[in-house]
Amino acid sequence: MAGRNQAVRVIDRFEGQDAVVETHTGWLRINQSLLPVNVVEGDLIIPLEDGTWQIDVEGTEARRRLIQKKMDRLLEKKYMQQGVPNENGDNDDGADDDHGHR
Repeated sequence: MAGRNQAVRVIDRFEGQDAVVETHTGWLRINQSLLPVNVVEGDLIIPLEDGTWQIDVEGTEARRRLIQKKMDRLLEKKYMQQGVPNENGDNDDGADDDHGHR
């Protein structure tokens, strides 16, 4: 994973022969010939001394796990607000209904 003092650079999208990369200070355009052939949107990348880039596999996986956890929490909150049944088949939020029943 990127070190504490190493800036995070993430592949946002591809436009023509370039990858558009988001950084903490803005955007970069990097020719795809300088990137690994298997790079995809969302990958974190690290510059190498020869001017090419490599995928930060550990950092990318950690970032994807974090994003998935956030999405799961958002969806869970949305379903709870809509009264969608949980995995037990009920929508019990622990509160009494209008008739004093749980």
